[in-house]
Amino acid sequence: MKPIERGEVLGLAEYETIREPFRARVIAEKKARRVALGPNATCVFENRDTALMQVQEMLRTERITREGAILHEIETYNQLVPGDHELSATVLIEIEEKADRETFLFEAKGLDRAFALVVDGVRCPGKHD
Repeated sequence: MKPIERGEVLGLAEYETIREPFRARVIAEKKARRVALGPNATCVFENRDTALMQVQEMLRTERITREGAILHEIETYNQLVPGDHELSATVLIEIEEKADRETFLFEAKGLDRAFALVVDGVRCPGKHD
């Protein structure tokens, strides 16, 4: 997939005019790309639209308008855009209780290196960031 380019990222006011339908479309896409990994973990396979929405929402939330900061957000979220012959996924882990969450975070060190996709019996290890 082609990385997000600066010209695709809208200014804050312009984004507000298309935000609701854009978010609705991308959220619907994300539902089809979501896989439950257990009661507390979900995997979402990313694409350009999911990454672009993250950029736009970060700019909106943080009120980012400085060009250097915008380029930084694009660079950061472009890491989620899969390249040719690649998949990109974000794993979301939700643990409500603070004590349980802290225990999990301590015990889960290195978990990011354990993820793999098994296709037709072939294990494809993931790269982590």
